[in-house]
Amino acid sequence: MNLNFDSDSQTPWRYHAQQQVKPILEQIMQLPFIRALADGSLKQEQFFFYLQQDVLYLHHYSQIMQMIADRCPLSTDAEQFRRFSTETIKAEQCLQQDLLQNQITIHQQTPSCLLYSAYLYQQLATQPLPVAIASTLACFYVYQQVGEQLLARTDIYVNPYHRWIEAYNCPKYRLDGEIAMSIADRLAAQNSAEISQAMLNAFLTAAKMEWQLWHSCWYMDSWAL
Repeated sequence: MNLNFDSDSQTPWRYHAQQQVKPILEQIMQLPFIRALADGSLKQEQFFFYLQQDVLYLHHYSQIMQMIADRCPLSTDAEQFRRFSTETIKAEQCLQQDLLQNQITIHQQTPSCLLYSAYLYQQLATQPLPVAIASTLACFYVYQQVGEQLLARTDIYVNPYHRWIEAYNCPKYRLDGEIAMSIADRLAAQNSAEISQAMLNAFLTAAKMEWQLWHSCWYMDSWAL
């Protein structure tokens, strides 16, 4: 559904984004992968499969954040995206490597993971900077929301995946997501309703790709050929 963005409206862009993404988040929380993660019944091989794909995804996500930083006209925004590219994503990568233990390194993205990464590159290559930024926000927001909801419904101390769940509900991760959303709010306010709508569309599409990636990891989907 398209929204009519009023350039004079005092409603932040994020309000529209968070309202529109709710049905997608509800579907994500109902995924077999997420439900099994919540109750601790997820098979370890499925979790490792997911982590290996997320390692590959974050490699590209970090590069995209750096490319966004290089295009930001404001030095303060550029500094934040460079920090996301290094400090924030590095913390996630360290957690992944620790959780993967001595698993064999995988170098090929699955179709769903490749699609997601390619979509973000496409937005950066073909769309105005605010739209490209909005496409990266689903990763921040969806993971924070999933972490928060899992923490609320999970006996965290007996769940074998508690470290992963806690990582996406920690204060620092929430703060980074808030900073990124604040940048998007400002960019939407400074641009036209058409740009704000394109930002929303990019954000929602990326959220659907989060659903797609977790869905594929439940079945451990890979290339047919």
